Amino acid sequence: MQNAKDSFLVAMRDRLQVLNAARTVEVRGAERAAVLVAENELDGAAVSAQGTAVTGVVPENVPLLDAFVLVWSLLAVDATEPMALQRMRCEVRYATAGTKELSGLDRGRVLAAMDGELRGMLQPAVVAKRSFAGDAAVTMATNVFWGVAEFGPAVTVGDRVGRVATVDVFALTEAGEA
Repeated sequence: MQNAKDSFLVAMRDRLQVLNAARTVEVRGAERAAVLVAENELDGAAVSAQGTAVTGVVPENVPLLDAFVLVWSLLAVDATEPMALQRMRCEVRYATAGTKELSGLDRGRVLAAMDGELRGMLQPAVVAKRSFAGDAAVTMATNVFWGVAEFGPAVTVGDRVGRVATVDVFALTEAGEA
């Protein structure tokens, strides 16, 4: 399960860098593509995205601004085959307050741009599964693949507008994986 989650995260980060290299986030002094896993990255870390500082875990209804926050919310395993099929639900939470230059009046346009970036990150809907447990990533024998994302409604909270998209991610359990 961890290898599949890590492979999905790295694919999303790498694809965002190609789609929009300017969408970055600073975590613990390091700047990188603005794709984060809530359970790994934000617990107790000071994070800033395009000048917005947030400390602690991002609340469910107010994600970190101008970044994609992945939240794993479901795990189901079909062990009826020789290699068990894992299904994990990933919620992708994102929000914006628009740009400072337009006093936030462009927040709908910025959200639409982020919608497009997410659709782009999810294509193609497959990536080689890799293990990141050692010093170097090791490509495994199977792939991680996912279904079509379901985009929830845009929700406005204060001066922010955001959305939650869900996507089911699948992977076969290889020998030696938990």
